[in-house]
Amino acid sequence: MGGPKALLLWDGVPLAVAHARARSADCDRAIVVTREPIAEALLRADPTLSIVVSREPDELGAAGSIAAAVRAGALGGAEQVLVTPVDVAPAQTSTVRKVLEALSKGEASRPRLRGLPGHPVACRASRLAAWYAKEAVPLRDRLASLGSLCLEVDVDDPDVLVDFDTIEAFEARTGRKAAFWR
Repeated sequence: MGGPKALLLWDGVPLAVAHARARSADCDRAIVVTREPIAEALLRADPTLSIVVSREPDELGAAGSIAAAVRAGALGGAEQVLVTPVDVAPAQTSTVRKVLEALSKGEASRPRLRGLPGHPVACRASRLAAWYAKEAVPLRDRLASLGSLCLEVDVDDPDVLVDFDTIEAFEARTGRKAAFWR
């Protein structure tokens, strides 16, 4: 990508900061999980961020980030958790509300657009804690194990299916050249 996805500029701030700020509107707290050098850069962009530094192996990807948050005690006191990968556009508040409301009827929920599941994923904190206290398994595998207890909620938010796996994907979504926070 040419730099860390968390530091891609989104409306003038790093993408991870944009996610944290967007979730401040509909969640009690937002926690960013990242590597130490990226954490330092993010704190320069927004010193008020709550950050958990992950030391999990890179190959674990997002599962390692969830495990790091669980092992750091970052879910303490929470009943429900919204998991947002950093390489997606921040979800609309209406999408987040629908996903969180659906959680009252299951163990996890996620948005669905045109029959396809997307992000962010809501999950009971106790479930995440039990899953990730010892083993970092991809969240999609954990959700599949829930069967009908993982609810999919139809939404109109096209960003739930967008992943920034390439510079071209980011530029196609934003309409501007990709740049990184330094």
